[in-house]
Amino acid sequence: MKKTAVFKSMMARRICLALALAAVLTVPVKARNIGGNVYKMCRNDIFTDYENRNVKKIVTEINGDGTFQAEDLGVWLRDTGIYDISLLREEGGYLKEEFYSFRQERVDDVYYYNEDASYVDFTCLVKAGDVIAVSDTERETVERVEIDGSFTTRTETTVNVNALLPAVDAP
Repeated sequence: MKKTAVFKSMMARRICLALALAAVLTVPVKARNIGGNVYKMCRNDIFTDYENRNVKKIVTEINGDGTFQAEDLGVWLRDTGIYDISLLREEGGYLKEEFYSFRQERVDDVYYYNEDASYVDFTCLVKAGDVIAVSDTERETVERVEIDGSFTTRTETTVNVNALLPAVDAP
């Protein structure tokens, strides 16, 4: 009887360890090693926000307390002007396809590796299936990626059911 309890305890520990390891390994975050097992996030690091509909985000500012500001990658790309963005088609306000044409000549030194920033490789920035922008009503997903870093996105308008429900005050 005692051997069975010890075996179950060991198996439970192994399962917990395997699940924890799997969770850590599935979060693709670029962070800079600053010695031993110590890492820090840098400006231009890109990560997936699994708590916000799996949208890809980019670190835009590092705060003094170790926290950071980040925004949706799609919003950031529109603001930088590195890509020419052209509308391919639109259907009744529910679907929009756009082409992001990469322009290497517009890449500034701020996107290269330095003391407080990571290098941004625009030719490998996104892959098909990446969500690059979300809001309460829209979701922009990468459809196709070209070898030069240009890509096509599909923006679908969604309905937020909670926004349609009347607000109820708690007693």
